[in-house]
Amino acid sequence: MRGMRKLFLVCMLAALSGAAVGQGVGTARESRALVPAAPPSRVLDHAGLFKKHPERLEKISERLMAFEKKYELPVYVAVYSGLMRGNVTERAGELYDAWIG
Repeated sequence: MRGMRKLFLVCMLAALSGAAVGQGVGTARESRALVPAAPPSRVLDHAGLFKKHPERLEKISERLMAFEKKYELPVYVAVYSGLMRGNVTERAGELYDAWIG
C-alpha cells in the first residue's frame, strides 16, 4: 500500500506541474480518437497495476461509485505507466472531456 501511495503522489505531482511524460507528437484529434470508453468500474488500469491485487481494484471501484452516488460527482482513476503523446495534464483533460464532459 505504501508503494501505491508513492505512485499516486508522483502522478499527482506530475499532473500539477504539467510535466511531460510523452513526446508530444500527434494532433488533438488523434489523441481524442485514442481515448478509451469510461470504465464502468471507474478505474482505468492501463498500466496493469492491479493485476496482482484485483481485490484492491474492487475496493477502490466500490468507493468511487459510493462517492458518486452520495455527492452526484463522478470520479475516475486512470493509471498509466507512460504516455506516448502529450503530457499528464493533456491526457487528464482528454479523459475528463470524454468521460464527464
